[in-house]
Amino acid sequence: MVRAKSLPGGFKFSSYNREDGFLWRRVREDNFADLVNFYKEKGILSRPVLIVTLNQDKIFTADITNRKMIYGSGLVGDIKGVAVSMVSADCAPLILIDKVSGAWAFVHINWYGAVSGQAARAVREMIKKFGTKPENIVGAIGPKICADCYIQNGWRGLFKILFYYIYGRSRFIKKTEQGKGLDLRAGILDSLAQAGVIKERVEDLSICTCHDGWPSHAREGQGRQSSLLSVLEIN
Repeated sequence: MVRAKSLPGGFKFSSYNREDGFLWRRVREDNFADLVNFYKEKGILSRPVLIVTLNQDKIFTADITNRKMIYGSGLVGDIKGVAVSMVSADCAPLILIDKVSGAWAFVHINWYGAVSGQAARAVREMIKKFGTKPENIVGAIGPKICADCYIQNGWRGLFKILFYYIYGRSRFIKKTEQGKGLDLRAGILDSLAQAGVIKERVEDLSICTCHDGWPSHAREGQGRQSSLLSVLEIN
């Protein structure tokens, strides 16, 4: 099981779960100090710590003067010496790096973000803020649920399937014996390609949170006790 990945430009991506002692479903203002202590125990970059808490569909620009809790769906930046984190339990952490300028993006992509082009929005923010050229971007997709496990049932599933058809993304619906599954990976890579990124330069770590035993809402349901912590260290 891949837990750490070195990326170009001095970036390191790591994933942690209950086996590593990360025991929280969410990181909030009242347990942020616990996250910092966890960082210290694991030897994670001991400089400013930022964590993205999914609360709105917006990508912010990283600034060490920002509050440590960023209530959005992702960050773009060019600052160094920080560790950026997010928690998830089936959604995809996406890392994008401009290997020329050193600018970066770290984005939480759920089913809606995959279908609505969240990855492309991150690229556009990098272009706007840092002059990034899409052809200079490399990246990685962290642990997420695979299409075979992300089966849609009931009215909630029907709602998601409907959105995929509305956005013209029905080709990212995989038919299986268990039903229709949503392919987050394919949606993310397609969105990046539309933004000009060479998708072969974005590596999928190929870890399924559901069948590979990581924290998974699809597998554990409402009784889930912890989340997956993804950390991007920027040296």
